[in-house]
Amino acid sequence: MQPSARLVRSLRLALAAALLLALPACAEQAGQNGIGQGRIVAIDVENAEITLDHGDIPGLMEAMTMPFPVSDPKLLEGLQVGQQVEFDLEHRGGMYTVKGIRPAAP
Repeated sequence: MQPSARLVRSLRLALAAALLLALPACAEQAGQNGIGQGRIVAIDVENAEITLDHGDIPGLMEAMTMPFPVSDPKLLEGLQVGQQVEFDLEHRGGMYTVKGIRPAAP
């Protein structure tokens, strides 16, 4: 049994409406930036990754300990496990990436 032309048209309109409603949520997540503060738990130079125990990052995430890729492995130079830092975080393509990192102000 073939669907009627009216049913197909209704389904297409419903799908288009759903996609239009979802776009703002997708745009919100793409390219969001934030600044966090925390303590370095681990540094993985080989995989260009840093694990941070951080506080809330408003608009991005709650406090937690998690690994983050860094945008440039050179960002890891001179850092030490246990060090308190402030970092710039970007959410793009479903990933959080550290774009900058520096010692936290005393």
